Amino acid sequence: MSDNETILAGMQEKLAGKSGRLLWKTLDELADTEEFQSWIEDEFPNRADLLNIDRRQFLKVGGAALAMAGLTGCRILPQMKAVPYVRSPEDLVSGQTLAYATTLMHNGYGLGVLVEQYEGRPIKIEGNPNHPASVGATDVFEQAELLNMYDPDRSQSIVHNGEVAGYNELADALRKVRGSWAGGLRILTGAVTSPTLAGQINQLVAKHPGAVWHAYDAVNRDNVYDGATLAFGRQVNPVYNLQEARVIVSLDADFFKTLPGNVRYARDWADGRRVRGANGGGEMNRLYVIESSTTTTGASADHRYPVKPSEIETVARALFESVIDGSTTTAQPVTWLAEMVADLKAGPGAIVIPGEEASPAVHAYAMAINEALGAVGRTVNYTAPVEASPLGHVSSLTELVAAMNAGRVTTLLILGGNPVFDAPADLKFGDALRKVPVSIHHGLYQDETSAFVSWHVPATHALETWGDARAFDGTTSLVQPLIAPIYEGNKSDTELVAELLDEPRYGYDILRETYAPLGGANFDRWWQQTLIDGVIPNTAGTPIAGLRVNLSAVAALPAPAPASGIEVNFRPDPHVWDGRYANNSWLMELPRPVTTVTWDNVAVVSPATAQKLGASPTDGSSDAENAAKISGKAVVEVNLPGSAKPVQIPVWILPG
Repeated sequence: MSDNETILAGMQEKLAGKSGRLLWKTLDELADTEEFQSWIEDEFPNRADLLNIDRRQFLKVGGAALAMAGLTGCRILPQMKAVPYVRSPEDLVSGQTLAYATTLMHNGYGLGVLVEQYEGRPIKIEGNPNHPASVGATDVFEQAELLNMYDPDRSQSIVHNGEVAGYNELADALRKVRGSWAGGLRILTGAVTSPTLAGQINQLVAKHPGAVWHAYDAVNRDNVYDGATLAFGRQVNPVYNLQEARVIVSLDADFFKTLPGNVRYARDWADGRRVRGANGGGEMNRLYVIESSTTTTGASADHRYPVKPSEIETVARALFESVIDGSTTTAQPVTWLAEMVADLKAGPGAIVIPGEEASPAVHAYAMAINEALGAVGRTVNYTAPVEASPLGHVSSLTELVAAMNAGRVTTLLILGGNPVFDAPADLKFGDALRKVPVSIHHGLYQDETSAFVSWHVPATHALETWGDARAFDGTTSLVQPLIAPIYEGNKSDTELVAELLDEPRYGYDILRETYAPLGGANFDRWWQQTLIDGVIPNTAGTPIAGLRVNLSAVAALPAPAPASGIEVNFRPDPHVWDGRYANNSWLMELPRPVTTVTWDNVAVVSPATAQKLGASPTDGSSDAENAAKISGKAVVEVNLPGSAKPVQIPVWILPG
């Protein structure tokens, strides 16, 4: 009888005549074999594997373990302390938290926060009351940064062509190709508002004539700047003051969620809803929302009108004609347009806010309306763009792809972002990237882009590094570390650019050099106070004087084409944005506003559209449930330009 047959017979014998539960971990335990009994009686059963190791192998393994243990005490850069810790501070009590001011960034724009630290570890994030973008509050993205920092999936080592490498190898590679950077170096970033990083990149570009700085974010402000060019002949940054707003009209603008400064705008709008003394007269503000999707801003509106995405421009043009000329000949769907116009003209404190995704024409119409209503200087100001990076993200990325395909790029540095994932599909960014001899990706994760480059460099988290950023109104604030980098050797963006400048330095020194002129002889005192406050005073953008809308140019804009058929409207996810937060389980599990969908991306359709598509509630669901099936499938197929096959998306029926 074979061993297997013996074990099987033992099990059958043990189970014979038994009933109820019989607990066992392995088949050997159930069969109660002699080998199992011997293993149980042995105090260290796994030591048998060690008996076959000779002395030389033992010394090799033991020596390697000791060497790796020694590496845990090594750092790429020396530790530096901002404040000498000679004796314990009086306010440091074991078991109690301390709060430090720093800045977190979303889509490039800074938001001041206070981070609670418990024995050297960040544990809670709240808004900085001194910062104009937060005024003591945050949104979900800042709250989720804690989990992003502690994420074990973060990149932990340099990777060269799929193999783990070191900084010396990267430095050698950069040294070899530095001579080809004149005309061949390209830098790709997202939106950059950091004065320090922008200064470094500009220095790098100036050092190598012909080098070019490109910028791309999937969610960008191209339409805002293009609309300003139509209206004013130059690019400007609109900054809204909803504290003074009496009547607010939103043209597809979810300013509670998607605009830079959304936290401040939501707070100011809410303050205007307080009847006690609001706006000096005891009246609440009034909110009109014309939108093409369901948003938290629309859900809070006094008057809301849903329209197709293409009809937003039609409504904006009709509103422009009604305010400027007193009447409109543009056919548009909003039934209470006349009442809204009368409300806007009733007195000071009116403002029209266009959405970031709205067309440039909508922004131009809104800017013209605001000027006619006397809103400029009261409920809106225009400053120079806050972004130091190149404007026109799509055109900038298109030019970069053309240069890569033409072989004009010898070295490409990608600072943050994931363009292989979120660049327009018809650009085929990944294919072009493979044609670049030396490509470097700097990011928190080894993502789709890092798989296409020759070098991947792990980045430090914003809570682990020094830096700076500007808010929606231009206010500058500092970024200071709340914890030493969890993964040793990770570099910040300023430290990596310093390597390319052949001036390797610690991020602390780079940042102090930027602001040394501000403090003068008392710089150290100024520095300490700024770190405590978290905000550099008097750095907000100055309103541009003498701006005038070119009314004739705006009036001459072509009338929008009539809407027809079913339109697909792509919007940034309220929690994972353009996909950059998809690895954060807090945000994935947080129900989306209005739909309450979690862990998924859906095609939201109205009941009328669902009826046209033949949608019906999912089998077995109640009428209250919104999951739907179309033609027997729980998905709808969307044909996208540049896509080889239709995209299948789950359907979610939502009134409104």
